[in-house]
Amino acid sequence: MFAGQEGMRMSAHADKPHDRDELLERMALSRDMMLALFDRLGEAALTGPQDAAGWTARDHFFHLAAWRRIQLARLRGEPEYTAVGLPDQVSYDALCDSEDFRAINEHIAGRGRALTSGAVRAQYVGADDALRAEIGARDFASLFAETRSGASEGGPLVDTVIGNTYEHDPDHRAYILRIVGEQ
Repeated sequence: MFAGQEGMRMSAHADKPHDRDELLERMALSRDMMLALFDRLGEAALTGPQDAAGWTARDHFFHLAAWRRIQLARLRGEPEYTAVGLPDQVSYDALCDSEDFRAINEHIAGRGRALTSGAVRAQYVGADDALRAEIGARDFASLFAETRSGASEGGPLVDTVIGNTYEHDPDHRAYILRIVGEQ
């Protein structure tokens, strides 16, 4: 699957973390893996080669940041559309109204294209920091509350957090490595 083919991810794995600290540790390890890749790639690799959907490595990093912001909005009970710069729920629902989420993902990627690579890295780090801080301030049991929104099929909050962080990152790492010719 390349850029734009997945949407709100739900964890399907039985290997869920047993507590908040384990969840945060898995998220931190994934973040470190992605930042090591970002920092290893030069500007030419981040912004030059593209996948079949026209995404650069930098677009993939911005995509990951955006889905972390969506998870943060969800945890805070805020409208998800604000996390991706849309004016209202109707606009968000219209972009999410497809099986593969290409429209919302393309909107997300487009918003990041005007940013420098340093700004995209900062967006990724900032979104991840804020999401982990929000999780760290919560009781772990609260993450098992059911959720349902325009971009989700419902399910426990923890599933969408897992599915859009440490289960999401390796997919995009593989896409990035293909883009830059390392896989």
